[in-house]
This record gives sequence, C-alpha cells and structure tokens, in this order.
Amino acid sequence: MVKEEKLLQFLLKKLKNSNFVTQNEIKEYIEILPNLKQTPNIDSTIIYSYKISYILKSLKAIHIIPIIEEYIEGSNDVLKINRCIEALGSIKDDSCSKYLRNMLNNNKYEKSRFKIIESLGNIGLERDIKFIKELLTDDDYTIRYLAIKILRGVKSKDIIPIISKFILKDSSRLIRLYSLETLRELNNKSVIKNLYLALNKTDIDNEEFFSILYTLAVLEGEYSKGFLDIRNMFLKGDLTQKQEDIYKKLYENFCINNIDENVEEKNASKKNDNKIKEPTVFISYSWEDENHNKWVRKFADDLVKNRVHVWLDQYYCKPGTDLTQFISNGVKKDYIFVICTSEYIRKSEELGKGVYYEGSIIKPMVLKGLMKDKIIPIFREDENIVPDYLMGMIGVKMTDKDNYKIRLDELLRVLYNKHKTTAPPLGEFPEFLNE
Repeated sequence: MVKEEKLLQFLLKKLKNSNFVTQNEIKEYIEILPNLKQTPNIDSTIIYSYKISYILKSLKAIHIIPIIEEYIEGSNDVLKINRCIEALGSIKDDSCSKYLRNMLNNNKYEKSRFKIIESLGNIGLERDIKFIKELLTDDDYTIRYLAIKILRGVKSKDIIPIISKFILKDSSRLIRLYSLETLRELNNKSVIKNLYLALNKTDIDNEEFFSILYTLAVLEGEYSKGFLDIRNMFLKGDLTQKQEDIYKKLYENFCINNIDENVEEKNASKKNDNKIKEPTVFISYSWEDENHNKWVRKFADDLVKNRVHVWLDQYYCKPGTDLTQFISNGVKKDYIFVICTSEYIRKSEELGKGVYYEGSIIKPMVLKGLMKDKIIPIFREDENIVPDYLMGMIGVKMTDKDNYKIRLDELLRVLYNKHKTTAPPLGEFPEFLNE
C-alpha cells in the first residue's frame, strides 16, 4: 500500500500547489483507486483535502462513471457525493447526463438534488434543458431559483412568460427579485404590462419597488416612468448608496445632454466630506458547538468596538425573521468574513442549510468577478480549508489565542484601508538612461 499512498499524496500535493496533473498520472490514479478503498483513513484524506473533484474532472466519461459508482457505493457522505456529481457535470457527455438523471430518481440522493440539477444544467443537453424548464413550477423556491439561473445562463427566452408572472404572484421575495434581474438581462419588452401591475402591489418593500422601476428604465429608456421616478427619489435623497450607483450608471448610459446639477453637487459634497467611512461586514459561519458560536460572537463584538457595523444573525435574527432576506442584505455589505471550518464546508453542500443558501448567492458573484477583494476567509482550524469557490483567496488564520489581537488589527487595517506596508513613491529614472 505504500506505493498507492505515495502516489495519491503526490497528486494531492500537485493539486494543492495548483500544478498540472498529467494524463499518465491520472491513469495511474485510476489503477490504484480500488486499492485505496482498503487503506486506513485514506478516504478522509481524499475528501477533506477537497481536491478529489479536480482529479475526477480530468477523466473522460468512459472512465469516470465506473469509478464514481465504486467510490460512492454505500456512502451517506453528502460532501463526497456532491463532489462526484460536480465531476459528472463538468463533462458534457450523454452518459453522464443519463447517470445524473438516474441519481435524481433515487431517494438516496435527495439531499443532493440541487447539485444534480445544477450539474445537468452544466451539461446542457436539450432534454436536460427541457426538464429544467419544468422545474420552474416546483414547490421548492430554491429549485425555482436554480431553474431560472440555469435557463438565464443559456439565454432561454421560453422562461419570460413564466417569470413575468413570478414578479406578480410568487410567494418568495428572492424569486421575485431574481426574476426582475433576469428580465433586465434578457431585455424583453413584452413584460412591461406586468411590471406596471407589480408597481401597484401593496406588499413590496423599498428594494423590490426600486428593482421594478430599474427594470422599467432598462426596458423603456430615459423618459420612462421607471427612470424618472428613480431620478426623483435620487433628488429627494431616498436612495441607498447602491441604488444611487445604479441611477448614475443609467444616467451615463442614456447619454442625457442636459447636465444634471444635482448629481454634480452631490458628487462635489462627497469629495469634500473628510469623515472616515465606517465599514460594514457580514459574518458567514455555521452554527456548531457552544464554544464556536461564542467565539464568533466575541469576534463580532471586537469588530463593533472598533466602529465596524457587523451584520450577524446573533445580533439581529429572532423568531419570525425572514432568513433569506437577512442573508440577501448581508452579502451587500462592504466585506464578507467567511469563518471556515470543516462543519461550514459540510453544511455548504447540504440543501436547506443557511450556509448552503449563502453559498448559492455568493458563488455566482465570485465567478463573475463581482466579489473582488470583498471576501476574506477566516481560518479556525489547523488546515486552511475553504469552499471550492473561494480557493486561491488569501485568508487570515485565527486559531492561536496569543496572536488574536494581531490578526484582528490586520483585519481592521484592511477594513479601513490602512495597510502597514505600502509601496513607496516612484523615484527617478536610472541615470544610465541619460548616457
């Protein structure tokens, strides 16, 4: 077994260092995989390194299915199963699609349903897309959200009649907001009537009301009710900072000739405002044992003592709180601190958990480059483990009590943009250039 273990460790080390794994090394790995099942503790070494999917994704479908069948046989480990499902979804092959659909019909994989559908969307065969369209009427709002996300990715205009009804009738606020965002991206004017009907609803909040106006502005242009109403809200000071930024982008895109003096005055006043900006932070973590939860609370308290506005469920959530809205508001903060533990990683793969929902919002934003320098992993265990979509991000290790204050100071400097070390001013050109 020494040979097998050494090869596996060699592959994992290469992957950890982001080095390329050759086809010959993969073939060797295929040959030793059955033997590894009999090696003590080797299974946990593979799974908790979070690298298995990178090896499996490199294999062709003809090899991958029998390996995965053997690998997850009799397993109830959701993380392990989800990694293998991701590997199947990365290969645009009919056999992988069939295998995933069979998994979807097996109650054993109920907890991985979301991941299976996501992988079918990644494969994107015609029958898979047809199946995903049917999920737009699913009772589970997370499945409806995923279906819209996949169909939006393939620019399917078949979803427009359905999601235009969502903005009026869907019970989930998340679905209504995401439907509006999708309508803006697909830019189809056939939904305008429903948008005006949605404006007359009495049960919508400021964010949803603004999103409807924003969609109208995109679809109808600079003289639409949507844009003019947003402009009036801006002049009255009724917009949030994010909404102001959207308004200014609309203003620039419409290329209005008349100078808006109010915009210039507002920008000028901001330039003259020397007040220190108070940063906002959303702390994403998993509920675990009492000691861990207390540590998170103390960490948040220490940030608050340094004039940081912290969005933490222990501060603001109570019975009756809309958790999805709480998380949606959280990811809009200046920074997101992700408290990385093994339990956090496990729950991030488990449908129905708050951590899973947070990941479903953050992951696509990371992949689109919308979270640049905004997410900071906080490592609470000896091994620096992170969700797959945060791999490669520099984090802060906070496992040592003696270094806690040093690490806290390091984070505060990031929040206030006051780094200890900065680049010196550019000097003169070298003298030899004048020779």
